[in-house]
Order: sequence, then structure tokens, then C-alpha cells
Amino acid sequence: MAPFTIQILLIWSHYQIVNTHPGPIKITKTPIELMKEKNCSIKAIKLNEKYLDQKCEKCENWKPPKTHHCQTCNICVHYRDHHCAWLNCCVGYKNLKYFSQFLVYFTILLFMHCNSCVISIVKFAYQIHIEGLINLTLTSFWAQISVFEVTTKLLQFIISIGAYLIVSNLLKDKLIQLPDLTTYNEQRAGKYSSYEVYSSKLKRLLGNNFIQWILPIPNKLALNYLELTFPKVTAGENYFENHLEGKEDFEFYKHFEIN
Repeated sequence: MAPFTIQILLIWSHYQIVNTHPGPIKITKTPIELMKEKNCSIKAIKLNEKYLDQKCEKCENWKPPKTHHCQTCNICVHYRDHHCAWLNCCVGYKNLKYFSQFLVYFTILLFMHCNSCVISIVKFAYQIHIEGLINLTLTSFWAQISVFEVTTKLLQFIISIGAYLIVSNLLKDKLIQLPDLTTYNEQRAGKYSSYEVYSSKLKRLLGNNFIQWILPIPNKLALNYLELTFPKVTAGENYFENHLEGKEDFEFYKHFEIN
């Protein structure tokens, strides 16, 4: 029953990954353009002017911080992690949770399959110990089938171990990146660090309850396109925490909330 349940969750998470837009940019105008329309005057504009007025050269729309243009999909993806060649789609803030769950389910299935192969091989080895290899292979046609079966199990075990090591390493990277929604490129460069508690960061991405952590269902991330721009953390400003606590004071900030 457990393997069947994990397989259902694996298929479900795969469906969610490929059928969810990875990271849509719902605001096409730059904040500078919107400020001019609303006649806004914001104190932090001098610090952030580069990011507040940055456009994608190919999409010709606003390109918020942590947004990357995918050459394969030919779209801008917010919080883009990478383009997955296996699934033929980008992974961004909208389907990053599903991708992480997919890795978890896949790792569990591979682990269970490895255990199943080991049990079959051990049983066959015990049978050889009891009956002897010569007697076992010559007694009957079914015994020869057993030899073929255990050889197949051994090959499956070797392949599964290789796949398990690859997928588990990918999962390990995701567990490091997930809390801050940090992408691989940003992780290498050491950019965009946050100051929240680890558990709070995980809840932000995966959800606030056990069901949301297990099931590949949508979760409101409470993100904002200006989160790393206003004030500009990348410039080395040290008041990010104060900003997060007082962001409700900025009416303009709310305009860029991501649902």
C-alpha cells in the first residue's frame, strides 16, 4: 500500500510541475513607470533605481530581482531555479514546492526498491546455502528462472543505487536552497541571504500544516516582487528585518504582492 501511495504522490507532483507556470511576472510595467503614474515619491528610490527600472531585453517587460529569462522556454521566470531537461520545463517559485516533493517521493521509491532487490538477493543466497549451487541450477526449470530473476534484481539494484545517489544529492541541494528560495546561481554567488528562522522559511514555501507539506497542493508564499529591492539588500543595507516588520507602512509595496 505504501509504495502505491508514494507512486500516486509522485505522479501528482509531476503533473503539478509541468502544468504550473513556474513564475509568472504579473506586473509588466516597471515600478518607476508606476511611480510616475501615481506621482509617488519613495525615499529608497535612489538606492534601488537600477532594479526598479530594469527591463528584460527579450520580453521588454519589467524584470524584478531574482528573475531570469529562460532561453528554452523563452519567458521570464520569477525565482527561476533552473530549466529541468528531464521534465522539459522551468522550475520557479510556483512549482518549486512540487519539484522538491517530486524529489522526496522519488528518493523514497528508489530506497524502497533497493531494499526489495536486496531482500530478493539475500533470499536467493540463502537458498544456495541450503541446497547448493549445482543442485539448485540443475534441479528444475524454475530454479533456472530464479537465477535469471536474481541477476535481473542485481542489475536493478545497481541502477537504483546510482539513481538514488543522484536524486538524493539533488534533494540535499534543494533543502539548502529552499528556505530562502535561493537559486543555484545565487547560491554560488552568495547573494540574497535572509535572516528568518529555518523552520519559518520552510513553512513559507511548503505550507503551515502537515497536509500541505505532504500533498502537492498550491500554497500561498506571501512573496513580493520588491522584497529584495525595497530596501535593496543586495547593496549591503542592514535593515532588511526592520523593513519586513514595517512593510505594511508602504502602500506602494502592497501593489507588488504575489498571490
